Amino acid sequence: MPSPPGYRQQTTASAARRNTPPAKARLRRPPSSQQSSSSSPLPASTAATSTSNNNKTKSGTSPKLTDKNFRSAILDRYGIHISEKVEMNSPFRHFSTKDPELAGFEGRIADWYQQTHPDCHVWLRLNRGEAANQAEQYRNMKSIRENEAKFSHRGKNYFFKEDDIFSPDDPGRCSSTYFKLEWGPTPDDKHLRRPPPVRPSASDEEDARHFAFNTNPDCTYWLTVRRLNSTYRQLVTTVTHVLPDANVTAPYLTIEFKKDHTSFDAAENQVAVSAALILFNRVRLRCRRLEACGRKPETWTEDDFADIKHYGIAFSACEASFYIGRPSLSFGVLAAGAELQHPWRGCTLSRFTICNAVHEDEILEIKRWVNEIHNWGLGEHSRNFVLDVKGVLVHNPGGRDRISLLPEEIAALGLETDQPSEESAPI
Repeated sequence: MPSPPGYRQQTTASAARRNTPPAKARLRRPPSSQQSSSSSPLPASTAATSTSNNNKTKSGTSPKLTDKNFRSAILDRYGIHISEKVEMNSPFRHFSTKDPELAGFEGRIADWYQQTHPDCHVWLRLNRGEAANQAEQYRNMKSIRENEAKFSHRGKNYFFKEDDIFSPDDPGRCSSTYFKLEWGPTPDDKHLRRPPPVRPSASDEEDARHFAFNTNPDCTYWLTVRRLNSTYRQLVTTVTHVLPDANVTAPYLTIEFKKDHTSFDAAENQVAVSAALILFNRVRLRCRRLEACGRKPETWTEDDFADIKHYGIAFSACEASFYIGRPSLSFGVLAAGAELQHPWRGCTLSRFTICNAVHEDEILEIKRWVNEIHNWGLGEHSRNFVLDVKGVLVHNPGGRDRISLLPEEIAALGLETDQPSEESAPI
């Protein structure tokens, strides 16, 4: 497949990176309004209760993303692997989608995506003159060694738009995104559980260094619960984690900004930790759906979880690294014994492309990638997440009468076709 116009490949990886002392943390803990979950093949012992204590060693220090040994002490213990292999590719080949510029929509990119996602307005236009000006601004910021706040400000304005915020009480259906700034949810003992360590501890002190997974990424994109029918929308909180008040769930993209390569490892660590938390809970939800549909754990395969992934972008000054996170699962240990073993064995974060924003062609390429990640998040990711939620709810008492399903959802869940459907509804 030929590369799209303006696609510029880069063959070198990031410059050498070293660690710096951490910036002052910004913590914000929202109230929890979640209800307890039903049984799951993933153990309740993974719940992050008393996270403020679990995050400290005997000496009173906490593991930090900027620690020199963070990867060996924390990531390795939780089975979180960061792959150094960089695979350069076009976004359209990566997602197996059409390039709107080659499909006759050059200059009308928003129109192309809004054909499929009419409620979403986060699409970035691909204007070469605008990209040239933005690349010049990046070159100027680099030359005068601007601070992290300025790089973050420019990056958010250039590449990350947000949809209008609607009242969560609005009964109308809407498939927009929700853009969250400088905040991440704190794991609880209900529907947002921190991943379990996959490597046994060597000492009591290492046990005390359990990581709380309550880091705060610069930006995160979520799905709104308003994409579901209002008659059972409130039941989503009984199945999976939903942000209180905002009523958003299932994040699909995490973004982190750093001013230079000296703190790039910390940015990469943060994207990895955020991806692990999100992926682990997506796997938990998928396990619940498979069990609800009568699938015994010993019959599960990789294909049952193949669609689960999370995207991340780490900016180091002008350079944007794109990542895909996938769960690492093992099915040979699943058995119907006294204590059910779960498939989670950690996750892998792979960097699949790098773009340098000092070049206008690569500014355009960043925008293509962001558009296509949104297209995936609002499309395939959203459909599979909604299927998981409905697959659990429909098997609750009275669920067959209350939960409406599309014909393809009925087939995917292995249900009979004699129940109400939403043939004309989006999802």
